[in-house]
Amino acid sequence: MQCAVFDTYVKKKEGGLMHFDVIVPKDTRAGGWSGWRPFVVKQKVPESAEITSFYLYPGDEGEVVAFEPGQYVSVRLFLPELNLLQARQYSLSGAPGEPYYRISVKRESGLSKHPDGMISNCLHDPIGVGDAIRLTAPAGNFVLDTCKQTPVVFLSGGVGQTPLVSMAGHLIRSGSKREITWIHGCRNRSVHAFKDITTQWSRQSERFKSYVFYQASDQCPPENGYYAGMVELAPLREEVLRPGADYYLCGPAPFIRKQFGDLVSLGVSKEAIHYEEFGPQVLQLQ
Repeated sequence: MQCAVFDTYVKKKEGGLMHFDVIVPKDTRAGGWSGWRPFVVKQKVPESAEITSFYLYPGDEGEVVAFEPGQYVSVRLFLPELNLLQARQYSLSGAPGEPYYRISVKRESGLSKHPDGMISNCLHDPIGVGDAIRLTAPAGNFVLDTCKQTPVVFLSGGVGQTPLVSMAGHLIRSGSKREITWIHGCRNRSVHAFKDITTQWSRQSERFKSYVFYQASDQCPPENGYYAGMVELAPLREEVLRPGADYYLCGPAPFIRKQFGDLVSLGVSKEAIHYEEFGPQVLQLQ
């Protein structure tokens, strides 16, 4: 997963094949299951030069368990290079309420010898439409508080936007009156995933405000809401400092560390800041 805490792993041997499995608790919710359930890839949709979305439908044609915006699923694939079954966690990037799950995966070309990169690359190629993969039921505590009506600010770096897309999509689809501020940073236009949908949200709702930072200044379009360089909150002070707002951060550790510190410097209460980093969580911000 790009943004989730890893579950507990256990080394197992089945049929002469060694693998590391995830200890999966029984899910008692409607449509829930325990262990690994087969899902079929029915669509692969490129979101950017690096990120592709996978639309996963139950292989048994049953229902999917409802999930909270921000949760993830574990995916298990066989890696022939290692002769192992390996599990990896990916945030659900779609809004709840569909008969499928959507995950959006970045191709980790620079990690070809690392299991995380191998799984991501395996999903991109050779996994294709019609292929089956196995998932656990949705889990995770980095979730949107859907009971509140106060403003919400999303801050993402790179593919860290995937759980935030789910949160924002849920608010838009449900007709929520909450004010939404979307702040995203990435290297350039070619790797900017979900640009079309966030632009659409900005156009259809006055409550949704989007701000994007491109590190490559020569690719920054001459449009309102676009900035060159790394994500900086100072120019957006009025949009960021909303009374009673909650802040959801997701991205690599340096991104989260900086944004957390900048928010606190601007006077935001630490209790209002919720974050999740790529891969296993190691950050403990005070």
